[in-house]
Amino acid sequence: MNRKKRQRISIVLAIISLICFSCVNVANAVIYAPLYLQVGLYFGDTAKSAYTISSPFGLNMTININNQEIDFASTQNTLVVAKDTGEYSYHIIRDDNYTSYTEALDVSNSMSLAGATSFPVYAASGFWQVWLGSYASSDSAMNAIASVAAKYPGSYSTIAYPSSSRILVRDKASSRILFACDNPSAPVIAKTITTSNSSYMYIEGKPYRGNLEFTIFKSNELSVLNNLILEYYVYGVVALEIGSNSPMESLKAQAVVARTYALCQNKHQEYGFDVCATTCCQVYGGYNAENYRTNQATNETYGQVVTYSGQVVTPYYFSSSGGYTENSENVWVTSVPYLKAVVDAYDINRIWSYSYTTAQMTDYMYKLGHRIGNVIKVTIDSSSHTGRVLSMTVNGSTGSVTFLKSNVRNAFPDFLPSQMFVLGGQSTVKIANASGAATTQALDYASIRGIYNTSLITSKSIGVKTNSGIVTVSLVTDDSNDKITVSGRGSGHGVGMAQWGAINMADAGYTYDQIIRYFYTGVKLESVTLR
Repeated sequence: MNRKKRQRISIVLAIISLICFSCVNVANAVIYAPLYLQVGLYFGDTAKSAYTISSPFGLNMTININNQEIDFASTQNTLVVAKDTGEYSYHIIRDDNYTSYTEALDVSNSMSLAGATSFPVYAASGFWQVWLGSYASSDSAMNAIASVAAKYPGSYSTIAYPSSSRILVRDKASSRILFACDNPSAPVIAKTITTSNSSYMYIEGKPYRGNLEFTIFKSNELSVLNNLILEYYVYGVVALEIGSNSPMESLKAQAVVARTYALCQNKHQEYGFDVCATTCCQVYGGYNAENYRTNQATNETYGQVVTYSGQVVTPYYFSSSGGYTENSENVWVTSVPYLKAVVDAYDINRIWSYSYTTAQMTDYMYKLGHRIGNVIKVTIDSSSHTGRVLSMTVNGSTGSVTFLKSNVRNAFPDFLPSQMFVLGGQSTVKIANASGAATTQALDYASIRGIYNTSLITSKSIGVKTNSGIVTVSLVTDDSNDKITVSGRGSGHGVGMAQWGAINMADAGYTYDQIIRYFYTGVKLESVTLR
């Protein structure tokens, strides 16, 4: 064998070995997850101009400058963190710049001992300054400069005007300003002085574990983030999402799913946090939402997440399936291998119905911006095999509009509880068997569900073949020409785990891992390393 040939074989063997080694690493790879999570409490439309904070464990206030935290206040008092846009938001600036907080604080303390109302400020320039007073106008501040200079020697030539990008921290009882941050790149952080597994602080009367971070964003909102350990976050979610009185195995399933879901969210990247505290992500209620049973469920599933092919999944979940969950592509767009429809025999009892006149539908279409004239009728064009509507058309006197997939829920004046519905009023069916005996039964909606698909009842009489022969189904509805009735089952988008199904499965003896593997196709439960 010549040398070049041996070299080629060696290279091939090396590549094969590298591939095999890589495969082993992937199969046994450690899954890492962040120990801490950032939760958006107040932002956007919910942001306020001022927040009241306190803690029975004391408050330690810091400012984060280039990932270095500098303490500026430790107190047992109640504080207010606010934008500097109030009635007295004009200040006199001492012209000196300092390179450290300590220098500015020393000057401010000396002036305060002499009677000045002064406070240290982290300026937009990146330097530290000392500011004085709170004045109602620029004129009153300018007029005070001469007397300030006479009492507290130094140079004063500049006035600070109100600013929605400046954060003030003041004592609530005395209104004394402790500190100001005039640099939006440096968030102000509140911590508890005493830190333990049971410590928390209040903001606007609600207690939260971890830290509170106050940040000015580009829209000049004073937003608040709750930075806390991932497991503490799950504490504050489980009870609000599924109820603390649910069976323990369903609580555990919810804890695993909530933990996993939190690690996969990126809806709020523009604000720089991981998840919000609302149904947009998951409902998080902080310390008040905790319960000993839901905390137990979280502790007993510590660090466990749902994975597919070695990757942490996005485990969507919802309230009620109506008897069948749904493929992800039939609700949204993308087909996801672990989000497939499954029969949910444990969740079939949630039934709902709404009725509207054609005039109400006409007004609503106009509100949505669809100029189709007077609504005449609504037709379902196609449904999935689970009974969820995929395409529906609202027909008007001058046009029509078609709604697809999840958008069909927004096609009526009420946002529909689910996508699983048919059109038609309360119906009754008369069923006669081969020998002629007949029974009459009310239906929640008019459809026939088979093994492979669901079909609407489109005629007044339908023959159905059974083991006993042909039976006749006669349909009568109470809809008039001017009435449109929507009747359906379930609640929520229908993708992933149905919470009522999980609760009833737990009651039937299923364990949390069995519940999760049933609702999510081909997944595993793995423990992540939190760091």
